[in-house]
Amino acid sequence: MENFRGEKIRPDVVVTGEAIALLVQPASLFLRVISGTIDALTALVGGVFTAEIVILFFTFGPADSLPLKNEAQVSTFISVLFAFWAFFFPMLIETLTKGRTLGKFVAGTRVVRDDGGPITFRHAFIRALLGVAELWITLGSVAILTAFFSRRSKRLGDLFAGTYVITEPSINSRQPLLLAPELSAWASGARVGEIDASLSIMARRFLQAAGRMEAVARRDAALKIASQLELAVYPPPPPRTDPERFIAAVLVLRRDLEFNNEASREANISQKLAAVSAPKYGI
Repeated sequence: MENFRGEKIRPDVVVTGEAIALLVQPASLFLRVISGTIDALTALVGGVFTAEIVILFFTFGPADSLPLKNEAQVSTFISVLFAFWAFFFPMLIETLTKGRTLGKFVAGTRVVRDDGGPITFRHAFIRALLGVAELWITLGSVAILTAFFSRRSKRLGDLFAGTYVITEPSINSRQPLLLAPELSAWASGARVGEIDASLSIMARRFLQAAGRMEAVARRDAALKIASQLELAVYPPPPPRTDPERFIAAVLVLRRDLEFNNEASREANISQKLAAVSAPKYGI
């Protein structure tokens, strides 16, 4: 994915507080402009509709209702209406949906924290507050200029709130990892060491997208990733092993190893808790 300057927007490897590595794709400036335009049109339509409802109520409502008598009241009404649709509405929506609006839903994007986690009320408040100036008062020019020179296409609200917008992965993009039958004998005695988080995620992403790649690019990418994974495996795979099947086999072995280690840790903790809680001297 590229931004307006033609630069490649590379995925970020984000390690959460739970030590989980996430591969996130920052949204391009193009997608941000599209989602921002949709959100602005939504706010304008909502503001016009709200204004018409209020005007109709003041015109044809009960006799004791307070009409807009002078210019001060009209100015106050317009200010309140603008504050709601430009500030309170986006802040409320982003807080309730954890970073999504109508425009972001259409563009397939979401606001997240810099560490990849979901945003909170504080983040939505700062983004909406600065959004009044950079999105509405300056008609989006400040936001576009700031995002243009940011690697993650951040606007001012993102810089101050510690957030950025990512492209959400497809729900159906995940496929099960399977061990090729011809590698089962090798896998039974193979040992897999530590694999860099970015390399592991890159390998998984490659397997997901391999079916949509051109043959030459697919082969080159498979050989490159397989050669890096081979450094963490002993013994090496049999000669003339298909690189894609080898990549899948390594990921399966690493997944099973981590699962077994976690199961062993939980069993060890359970045994220690049982020993501590057991009655002493049989009493």
